[in-house]
Amino acid sequence: MYFPAGRWYDFWTGKIHEEPAWKDYLCPLDRIPLFVREGTALPLGPVMQYVGEKDQGEELILVVCPGEDGSASYDLEDEGPFTG
Repeated sequence: MYFPAGRWYDFWTGKIHEEPAWKDYLCPLDRIPLFVREGTALPLGPVMQYVGEKDQGEELILVVCPGEDGSASYDLEDEGPFTG
């Protein structure tokens, strides 16, 4: 897989990949390789069976992959209007 310039966090292990390069990445067949760019705040919600399913009061989990200066951001406009 190709890693563009920047720091990329392996979602599952937390390992950081820094230089732009092609790398072989071995992972179990039951796990999708997922990498998050530094400075990202990744919101994760409950599993839903269809779009628009009512929230069952479960918590929103925010996975933060800080940048070198310790900051992270998430644009609420990315996923539509904020309704919380």
